[in-house]
Amino acid sequence: IPNTLAEKELLMIKKIYGTSIDNLFWKNDFRLSALGIAMLDQISGLLKKYSDFKLVIAIHTDNIGSPASNLILSRNQAKAIENYLLSKGINRERLISEGFGSSRPVKSNLSAEDRKENRRLGLFLILE
Repeated sequence: IPNTLAEKELLMIKKIYGTSIDNLFWKNDFRLSALGIAMLDQISGLLKKYSDFKLVIAIHTDNIGSPASNLILSRNQAKAIENYLLSKGINRERLISEGFGSSRPVKSNLSAEDRKENRRLGLFLILE
């Protein structure tokens, strides 16, 4: 449950844009989609408004492909988000990004629907 105004605003952004990697990046790539850019513009504004917070960026994939390639893809996607926010003037010290590949699934990966849920973006605020 979000307990600060900043967390409530982040939750609203996630509800509007979703957290599926499928919506935020081109398929199997780390290039941001138009929707991903729009979401990050909102997050950039949030971080500028609430300058006491750091943002944790966590990218997860499904288990299609090798664990090594999924880890590389997720790390590149996390870095793409970080780089975009840096280009919008967010200080590097306020960003923590990590790609986890397929190592932390929330679903079984047995169906297309489960795999889609595993391809996700986690965003969390930390008060400095």
